[in-house]
Formats: sequence, C-alpha cells, structure tokens
Amino acid sequence: MSVPSHRLSHVAKKQDTYACTECGWTSIRWVGRCGECQAWGTVVERSAPN
Repeated sequence: MSVPSHRLSHVAKKQDTYACTECGWTSIRWVGRCGECQAWGTVVERSAPN
C-alpha cells in the first residue's frame, strides 16, 4: 500500500540549520549577518542529526 504523493508533504523532514561561528545563534535558513551578534559572514550550515 503506498501513500498518495499529496500526503507526503506532512511527513517530517530532516531540517538543516545554520549557526553563527562567533556566538552560536541558530536559524532555519541561511542569512549573511548573524541575528544575535550582527557579525557578517559567520553563519554556516549545520547538518541535521541522523
């Protein structure tokens, strides 16, 4: 039995996050400037745990 494709959007997906290398602030999307310490270019991708 297969699940209809229109219902797959409700399945939980692994979410990569982005973290500032200076202060540790995190975001669900990449930004050029940290939202906490305001440093430019310090936000890097961090993979979701398996």
